[in-house]
Amino acid sequence: MSRPIPNPGVMDVPDYVQGASTAPGIKDPIKLSSNENVYGPSPLAVKAIRDSADSVHLYPEGTGSTLVQALGKYWDIPSDRIITTTGSDQLILVILRAFMRPGDDGIFLSDSFAKYKSYITGIGGNPIEVTRNKDAGFDFNLDEMKSALTPKTKIIFLDNPGNPTGVAIPGDKLRALHAILPPETILVLDEAYIEYSDIGRAGLDLAAEHQNVIVFRTFSKAFGLAGMRIGWAFGPKEILAAMNRVRTTFPMTIPSEAAALAALSDRAHVEDSVAAVKRTRQDVVGQLRARGWSIPEPSGNFFLLRFTGTNPMTYEQADQDLIKRGVLVRPNVLKDGERVLRITVGTDAQMKPVLDALLG
Repeated sequence: MSRPIPNPGVMDVPDYVQGASTAPGIKDPIKLSSNENVYGPSPLAVKAIRDSADSVHLYPEGTGSTLVQALGKYWDIPSDRIITTTGSDQLILVILRAFMRPGDDGIFLSDSFAKYKSYITGIGGNPIEVTRNKDAGFDFNLDEMKSALTPKTKIIFLDNPGNPTGVAIPGDKLRALHAILPPETILVLDEAYIEYSDIGRAGLDLAAEHQNVIVFRTFSKAFGLAGMRIGWAFGPKEILAAMNRVRTTFPMTIPSEAAALAALSDRAHVEDSVAAVKRTRQDVVGQLRARGWSIPEPSGNFFLLRFTGTNPMTYEQADQDLIKRGVLVRPNVLKDGERVLRITVGTDAQMKPVLDALLG
């Protein structure tokens, strides 16, 4: 019997597995599995969401011009080079839809955000992985990247800081990478976790200077608005014009835009919550490393727990000891099959059972 057939390769892509929110036998779990902001959004954003409820029968402003202007002022960048979408995840789909044709190549680093491969495949493109070197802090080799480039290479995705590794690519490495790219290849800097890093404006500056660099950002992490799905991009007008033509008609809801505007008005809340995460991250990672745990240098609101010969326990022991204490983290498998645990940085109180489990 005939039936609809998906595009080639689509069904070979694994389903995306979301971080666990529940587990058998755990009534009130400590959820450290989805890299959410444990400090939540600004109270001003929560109030704005409530206050906007009476307007949800109306269509939102399609261009998001009010938010675009606010973003330009907040980050000190030209607002006419900003576009908004329903979460930064959608930006990946939109730029692929605008610039990639079936048979084109899309490059990304191994052990990166899982959706790059899925979305490239769904467009009919060829997903090309450039391997990170685990023994060199999950860095990548520029010569290998150059070798992966072909006339069919349309887009390179770099999550910076990376997920699940947590590793940041410094500004000088970004510039060295851009220098080897042909002008028709787009470099996407996916900066969902940028506020928790020391990268600063390296990505924004690179995008401001070149016609083939674009930065993706989100309100899901540092701004604590993951449930509102708010993303934005900064890049060349020509790239944004193409993306604008193929994104959804109304990319954000009225409550989402209201929340984003209010969050931008409360810079102190963002800065305080980011500083708290950095302090806890430094303390927890320092204690774990002192006991022999292998952890790549973290630059997000999470860290990656590897299981090498120096670790005080096995993967199975760590996973079970965390669950026994009601802590849910994110299991991952790296490209070569190595099993790891990605752990969101919670409050000091939330991290105590993590340390109790892993330090013994």
